[in-house]
Amino acid sequence: MNLKNFTLLLVFFLTLSTAFGQKKVANLTPEKVVQHTYQPSKNAQARFMEMDTIVSPVVLDSCSETLFIFPIEQGGTVGGVNGFMDLEKAQRMIYTSGNFSVTNIFAFFGTVDIIGDGNLSAKIYEVDEMTNGPGVLVGTSDPIKVSDINLDPEFIVPTPFIFSNPAQVTGNEFFVSIDLSALYVSQDTVSLFMTDVDCGFAEDAWELFDDGTTWVSMSDPDFSWDLVSNFYVIATLQLGGVSSTQELLGTDGRIRLQDAFPNPAQSSVTIAYDLEMKSAVQIEIYSLDGKLLRQQNQGTQAAGAYQVEISTEQLSEGVYLYGIATDRGRLMNKLTVGR
Repeated sequence: MNLKNFTLLLVFFLTLSTAFGQKKVANLTPEKVVQHTYQPSKNAQARFMEMDTIVSPVVLDSCSETLFIFPIEQGGTVGGVNGFMDLEKAQRMIYTSGNFSVTNIFAFFGTVDIIGDGNLSAKIYEVDEMTNGPGVLVGTSDPIKVSDINLDPEFIVPTPFIFSNPAQVTGNEFFVSIDLSALYVSQDTVSLFMTDVDCGFAEDAWELFDDGTTWVSMSDPDFSWDLVSNFYVIATLQLGGVSSTQELLGTDGRIRLQDAFPNPAQSSVTIAYDLEMKSAVQIEIYSLDGKLLRQQNQGTQAAGAYQVEISTEQLSEGVYLYGIATDRGRLMNKLTVGR
Protein backbone atom coordinates (compact mmCIF):
# COMPACT_ATOMS: atom_id res chain seq x y z
CA MET A 1 0.00 0.00 0.00
CA ASN A 2 1.47 3.37 -0.97
CA LEU A 3 1.51 6.39 1.34
CA LYS A 4 -1.35 8.14 -0.44
CA ASN A 5 -3.70 5.17 -0.15
CA PHE A 6 -2.69 4.62 3.48
CA THR A 7 -3.42 8.28 4.26
CA LEU A 8 -6.86 8.06 2.61
CA LEU A 9 -7.64 4.88 4.56
CA LEU A 10 -6.54 6.51 7.82
CA VAL A 11 -8.75 9.55 7.15
CA PHE A 12 -11.67 7.22 6.43
CA PHE A 13 -11.34 5.40 9.74
CA LEU A 14 -10.84 8.64 11.68
CA THR A 15 -14.01 10.05 10.08
CA LEU A 16 -15.92 6.88 10.94
CA SER A 17 -14.65 7.03 14.51
CA THR A 18 -15.79 10.65 14.83
CA ALA A 19 -19.22 9.82 13.41
CA PHE A 20 -19.90 6.89 15.72
CA GLY A 21 -17.94 7.95 18.79
CA GLN A 22 -16.18 5.85 21.37
CA LYS A 23 -16.65 2.08 21.21
CA LYS A 24 -19.55 1.02 23.39
CA VAL A 25 -18.74 -1.32 26.25
CA ALA A 26 -21.47 -2.80 28.44
CA ASN A 27 -20.99 -3.90 32.02
CA LEU A 28 -22.29 -7.45 31.89
CA THR A 29 -22.73 -7.47 35.67
CA PRO A 30 -26.36 -6.34 35.70
CA GLU A 31 -27.58 -3.45 37.80
CA LYS A 32 -30.97 -5.03 38.42
CA VAL A 33 -32.21 -8.59 38.04
CA VAL A 34 -35.86 -9.60 38.17
CA GLN A 35 -37.37 -13.08 38.05
CA HIS A 36 -40.57 -12.17 36.29
CA THR A 37 -43.98 -13.83 36.15
CA TYR A 38 -44.95 -12.74 32.65
CA GLN A 39 -43.46 -15.80 30.94
CA PRO A 40 -46.01 -17.43 28.60
CA SER A 41 -45.75 -21.06 27.57
CA LYS A 42 -46.05 -22.06 23.91
CA ASN A 43 -49.72 -22.86 24.48
CA ALA A 44 -50.23 -19.42 25.94
CA GLN A 45 -48.47 -17.93 22.95
CA ALA A 46 -51.00 -19.65 20.70
CA ARG A 47 -53.81 -18.11 22.74
CA PHE A 48 -52.17 -14.68 22.50
CA MET A 49 -52.04 -15.12 18.72
CA GLU A 50 -55.76 -15.87 18.62
CA MET A 51 -56.40 -12.71 20.62
CA ASP A 52 -54.15 -10.68 18.30
CA THR A 53 -51.54 -10.07 20.98
CA ILE A 54 -47.93 -11.01 20.35
CA VAL A 55 -44.68 -10.96 22.28
CA SER A 56 -41.12 -10.66 21.05
CA PRO A 57 -39.77 -14.02 19.78
CA VAL A 58 -37.24 -14.45 22.60
CA VAL A 59 -40.05 -14.67 25.18
CA LEU A 60 -40.63 -18.29 24.15
CA ASP A 61 -37.07 -19.15 25.20
CA SER A 62 -36.56 -20.27 28.80
CA CYS A 63 -33.52 -18.00 29.08
CA SER A 64 -35.87 -14.99 29.13
CA GLU A 65 -37.34 -15.93 32.50
CA THR A 66 -34.87 -13.49 34.09
CA LEU A 67 -34.64 -9.87 32.94
CA PHE A 68 -31.76 -7.44 33.35
CA ILE A 69 -30.60 -3.84 33.33
CA PHE A 70 -27.04 -3.43 31.98
CA PRO A 71 -25.19 -0.30 33.20
CA ILE A 72 -22.43 1.38 31.20
CA GLU A 73 -19.35 3.39 32.15
CA GLN A 74 -20.57 6.55 30.39
CA GLY A 75 -23.65 6.72 32.60
CA GLY A 76 -27.06 5.25 32.00
CA THR A 77 -27.77 1.81 30.62
CA VAL A 78 -27.60 -0.19 27.41
CA GLY A 79 -31.39 -0.31 27.17
CA GLY A 80 -32.17 3.31 27.96
CA VAL A 81 -30.93 6.87 28.25
CA ASN A 82 -27.13 6.98 28.37
CA GLY A 83 -24.00 8.96 27.76
CA PHE A 84 -23.94 8.00 24.07
CA MET A 85 -27.23 9.88 23.51
CA ASP A 86 -28.96 6.83 21.99
CA LEU A 87 -32.36 8.12 20.85
CA GLU A 88 -34.46 4.98 20.39
CA LYS A 89 -34.37 1.28 21.28
CA ALA A 90 -36.17 -1.10 18.91
CA GLN A 91 -37.23 -4.75 19.05
CA ARG A 92 -38.30 -6.93 16.11
CA MET A 93 -41.75 -8.50 16.30
CA ILE A 94 -43.01 -11.36 14.11
CA TYR A 95 -46.63 -12.32 13.46
CA THR A 96 -48.10 -15.31 11.63
CA SER A 97 -49.48 -13.23 8.75
CA GLY A 98 -49.16 -9.77 7.27
CA ASN A 99 -51.34 -6.68 6.86
CA PHE A 100 -52.60 -5.56 10.25
CA SER A 101 -52.60 -2.49 12.48
CA VAL A 102 -50.85 -2.02 15.81
CA THR A 103 -53.11 -0.44 18.42
CA ASN A 104 -51.14 -0.73 21.67
CA ILE A 105 -47.60 -1.41 22.85
CA PHE A 106 -46.73 -2.59 26.35
CA ALA A 107 -43.13 -1.93 27.40
CA PHE A 108 -41.41 -3.10 30.58
CA PHE A 109 -39.17 -0.60 32.38
CA GLY A 110 -36.72 -1.50 35.11
CA THR A 111 -35.52 1.89 36.35
CA VAL A 112 -36.94 5.42 36.27
CA ASP A 113 -35.40 8.66 37.57
CA ILE A 114 -37.63 11.71 37.15
CA ILE A 115 -36.19 15.22 36.96
CA GLY A 116 -38.11 17.13 34.27
CA ASP A 117 -40.86 14.54 33.66
CA GLY A 118 -40.41 14.53 29.89
CA ASN A 119 -42.37 12.77 27.17
CA LEU A 120 -41.64 9.45 25.53
CA SER A 121 -43.54 7.43 22.94
CA ALA A 122 -43.60 4.13 21.10
CA LYS A 123 -43.05 3.92 17.35
CA ILE A 124 -43.71 1.25 14.75
CA TYR A 125 -41.30 0.71 11.85
CA GLU A 126 -41.51 -1.64 8.93
CA VAL A 127 -38.41 -3.75 8.23
CA ASP A 128 -35.81 -2.30 5.87
CA GLU A 129 -35.08 -4.97 3.26
CA MET A 130 -31.53 -3.68 2.76
CA THR A 131 -30.37 -3.49 6.39
CA ASN A 132 -32.88 -5.90 8.01
CA GLY A 133 -33.33 -3.23 10.68
CA PRO A 134 -35.97 -0.54 11.25
CA GLY A 135 -37.07 1.11 8.02
CA VAL A 136 -40.11 3.26 7.23
CA LEU A 137 -41.90 4.79 10.23
CA VAL A 138 -45.59 3.84 10.02
CA GLY A 139 -46.97 4.99 13.36
CA THR A 140 -46.30 6.84 16.61
CA SER A 141 -48.19 6.36 19.85
CA ASP A 142 -49.72 9.08 21.96
CA PRO A 143 -46.97 10.45 24.24
CA ILE A 144 -46.79 9.57 27.92
CA LYS A 145 -44.89 11.23 30.74
CA VAL A 146 -42.02 9.54 32.55
CA SER A 147 -44.23 9.70 35.65
CA ASP A 148 -46.77 7.51 33.80
CA ILE A 149 -44.32 4.59 33.66
CA ASN A 150 -45.41 1.66 35.79
CA LEU A 151 -42.72 0.29 38.08
CA ASP A 152 -42.79 -2.38 40.78
CA PRO A 153 -39.91 -3.42 43.06
CA GLU A 154 -40.75 -7.14 42.82
CA PHE A 155 -42.50 -7.73 39.50
CA ILE A 156 -42.23 -6.55 35.95
CA VAL A 157 -45.32 -4.56 35.06
CA PRO A 158 -46.30 -3.24 31.62
CA THR A 159 -46.51 0.42 30.68
CA PRO A 160 -49.10 0.97 27.92
CA PHE A 161 -48.53 3.12 24.85
CA ILE A 162 -51.79 3.78 23.00
CA PHE A 163 -52.02 4.50 19.26
CA SER A 164 -55.04 6.75 18.69
CA ASN A 165 -54.17 6.34 15.03
CA PRO A 166 -53.23 2.65 14.68
CA ALA A 167 -50.01 1.93 12.80
CA GLN A 168 -50.61 0.01 9.57
CA VAL A 169 -48.09 -2.78 8.86
CA THR A 170 -48.01 -4.51 5.47
CA GLY A 171 -45.60 -7.42 6.15
CA ASN A 172 -45.56 -9.94 8.98
CA GLU A 173 -42.48 -8.43 10.67
CA PHE A 174 -42.10 -4.99 12.21
CA PHE A 175 -40.09 -3.15 14.84
CA VAL A 176 -41.39 -1.68 18.08
CA SER A 177 -39.27 1.27 19.19
CA ILE A 178 -39.35 3.29 22.39
CA ASP A 179 -38.38 6.89 21.63
CA LEU A 180 -36.29 8.30 24.50
CA SER A 181 -34.91 11.31 22.64
CA ALA A 182 -36.80 14.04 24.54
CA LEU A 183 -35.50 12.77 27.89
CA TYR A 184 -32.02 14.15 27.24
CA VAL A 185 -33.55 17.63 27.40
CA SER A 186 -35.74 16.93 30.44
CA GLN A 187 -32.81 15.05 32.06
CA ASP A 188 -34.93 12.06 33.02
CA THR A 189 -33.43 8.57 33.03
CA VAL A 190 -35.31 5.40 32.10
CA SER A 191 -34.21 1.86 31.27
CA LEU A 192 -35.99 -0.98 29.50
CA PHE A 193 -35.65 -4.53 30.75
CA MET A 194 -33.51 -6.79 28.59
CA THR A 195 -32.91 -10.53 28.45
CA ASP A 196 -29.69 -12.17 29.60
CA VAL A 197 -26.46 -12.17 27.60
CA ASP A 198 -26.78 -14.47 24.56
CA CYS A 199 -30.53 -14.75 25.16
CA GLY A 200 -32.31 -13.65 22.03
CA PHE A 201 -31.62 -13.16 18.35
CA ALA A 202 -28.61 -11.20 17.16
CA GLU A 203 -30.40 -8.90 14.70
CA ASP A 204 -33.65 -8.38 16.59
CA ALA A 205 -32.60 -5.53 18.93
CA TRP A 206 -31.50 -2.21 17.38
CA GLU A 207 -30.74 1.33 18.50
CA LEU A 208 -30.91 4.76 16.85
CA PHE A 209 -27.76 6.87 17.12
CA ASP A 210 -27.75 10.53 18.11
CA ASP A 211 -27.62 11.65 14.46
CA GLY A 212 -31.28 10.61 14.20
CA THR A 213 -30.79 8.50 11.06
CA THR A 214 -28.30 5.69 11.81
CA TRP A 215 -29.80 2.42 13.06
CA VAL A 216 -27.35 -0.24 14.26
CA SER A 217 -27.92 -3.74 15.58
CA MET A 218 -26.99 -3.94 19.24
CA SER A 219 -25.04 -7.10 18.43
CA ASP A 220 -22.69 -5.14 16.14
CA PRO A 221 -19.15 -5.63 17.58
CA ASP A 222 -17.72 -2.46 16.03
CA PHE A 223 -20.26 0.32 16.49
CA SER A 224 -22.65 -1.00 19.13
CA TRP A 225 -22.58 -3.17 22.25
CA ASP A 226 -21.61 -6.55 20.77
CA LEU A 227 -24.47 -7.81 22.92
CA VAL A 228 -27.03 -10.46 21.94
CA SER A 229 -29.88 -9.44 24.23
CA ASN A 230 -33.48 -8.52 23.41
CA PHE A 231 -36.07 -6.15 24.83
CA TYR A 232 -39.24 -7.44 26.47
CA VAL A 233 -42.25 -5.83 24.75
CA ILE A 234 -45.79 -6.80 23.80
CA ALA A 235 -47.84 -5.58 20.83
CA THR A 236 -51.61 -5.62 20.39
CA LEU A 237 -52.74 -6.04 16.79
CA GLN A 238 -56.04 -5.46 15.06
CA LEU A 239 -56.93 -7.75 12.15
CA GLY A 240 -60.51 -6.62 11.69
CA GLY A 241 -62.17 -7.22 15.06
CA VAL A 242 -61.74 -5.48 18.38
CA SER A 243 -58.17 -5.80 19.55
CA SER A 244 -57.60 -6.73 23.15
CA THR A 245 -55.26 -7.95 25.81
CA GLN A 246 -57.39 -10.29 27.83
CA GLU A 247 -55.05 -12.61 29.70
CA LEU A 248 -52.00 -12.38 31.91
CA LEU A 249 -50.13 -15.61 32.54
CA GLY A 250 -47.88 -15.95 35.58
CA THR A 251 -46.02 -18.89 37.01
CA ASP A 252 -48.72 -19.26 39.65
CA GLY A 253 -51.90 -18.71 37.66
CA ARG A 254 -53.82 -16.57 35.18
CA ILE A 255 -55.85 -13.39 35.29
CA ARG A 256 -58.52 -13.02 32.61
CA LEU A 257 -60.57 -10.03 31.51
CA GLN A 258 -63.93 -10.89 29.95
CA ASP A 259 -65.78 -8.86 27.32
CA ALA A 260 -67.71 -5.99 28.91
CA PHE A 261 -71.48 -6.01 28.57
CA PRO A 262 -73.45 -4.36 27.22
CA ASN A 263 -71.01 -3.04 24.64
CA PRO A 264 -71.95 -0.46 23.38
CA ALA A 265 -72.94 0.74 26.85
CA GLN A 266 -75.46 3.42 27.74
CA SER A 267 -75.82 4.28 31.42
CA SER A 268 -73.65 1.50 32.85
CA VAL A 269 -71.37 -1.38 31.91
CA THR A 270 -70.50 -4.64 33.66
CA ILE A 271 -66.82 -5.57 33.76
CA ALA A 272 -66.12 -9.23 34.47
CA TYR A 273 -62.80 -10.88 35.26
CA ASP A 274 -61.35 -14.10 36.67
CA LEU A 275 -58.49 -14.51 39.13
CA GLU A 276 -56.61 -17.77 39.62
CA MET A 277 -54.63 -16.26 42.48
CA LYS A 278 -55.13 -13.70 45.22
CA SER A 279 -54.51 -10.23 43.83
CA ALA A 280 -55.10 -6.53 44.44
CA VAL A 281 -57.46 -5.23 41.75
CA GLN A 282 -58.43 -1.81 40.43
CA ILE A 283 -61.01 -1.13 37.71
CA GLU A 284 -59.87 1.51 35.21
CA ILE A 285 -61.34 3.40 32.27
CA TYR A 286 -59.08 5.41 29.94
CA SER A 287 -59.69 7.75 27.04
CA LEU A 288 -57.98 6.75 23.79
CA ASP A 289 -55.32 9.40 24.41
CA GLY A 290 -54.30 7.55 27.57
CA LYS A 291 -55.97 9.81 30.17
CA LEU A 292 -57.26 7.94 33.22
CA LEU A 293 -60.95 8.85 33.57
CA ARG A 294 -62.19 6.43 36.19
CA GLN A 295 -60.49 4.28 38.82
CA GLN A 296 -62.26 2.04 41.34
CA ASN A 297 -60.29 0.15 43.96
CA GLN A 298 -61.61 -3.39 44.54
CA GLY A 299 -59.08 -4.16 47.24
CA THR A 300 -57.30 -7.51 47.52
CA GLN A 301 -59.49 -10.30 46.19
CA ALA A 302 -59.26 -14.07 46.48
CA ALA A 303 -59.19 -16.37 43.46
CA GLY A 304 -62.57 -16.49 41.72
CA ALA A 305 -64.87 -14.89 39.14
CA TYR A 306 -66.02 -11.29 39.62
CA GLN A 307 -68.42 -8.82 38.02
CA VAL A 308 -68.44 -5.09 38.69
CA GLU A 309 -71.05 -2.64 37.39
CA ILE A 310 -69.61 0.77 36.48
CA SER A 311 -71.65 3.87 35.66
CA THR A 312 -70.94 5.41 32.24
CA GLU A 313 -73.38 8.32 32.56
CA GLN A 314 -70.52 10.81 32.95
CA LEU A 315 -68.80 9.57 29.76
CA SER A 316 -69.63 11.18 26.45
CA GLU A 317 -70.37 9.03 23.41
CA GLY A 318 -67.24 7.47 21.96
CA VAL A 319 -64.65 4.72 22.32
CA TYR A 320 -62.72 4.09 25.54
CA LEU A 321 -60.34 1.55 27.03
CA TYR A 322 -61.52 -0.35 30.10
CA GLY A 323 -59.67 -2.91 32.16
CA ILE A 324 -58.25 -4.09 35.43
CA ALA A 325 -54.92 -3.28 37.07
CA THR A 326 -53.44 -5.95 39.33
CA ASP A 327 -50.10 -6.53 41.01
CA ARG A 328 -49.14 -8.53 37.91
CA GLY A 329 -49.94 -5.85 35.33
CA ARG A 330 -52.85 -4.42 33.36
CA LEU A 331 -55.45 -6.00 31.08
CA MET A 332 -57.26 -3.70 28.65
CA ASN A 333 -60.06 -3.92 26.08
CA LYS A 334 -62.20 -1.49 24.12
CA LEU A 335 -65.56 -0.10 25.21
CA THR A 336 -68.01 1.96 23.19
CA VAL A 337 -70.42 4.34 24.92
CA GLY A 338 -73.58 5.29 23.01
CA ARG A 339 -76.90 6.83 23.93
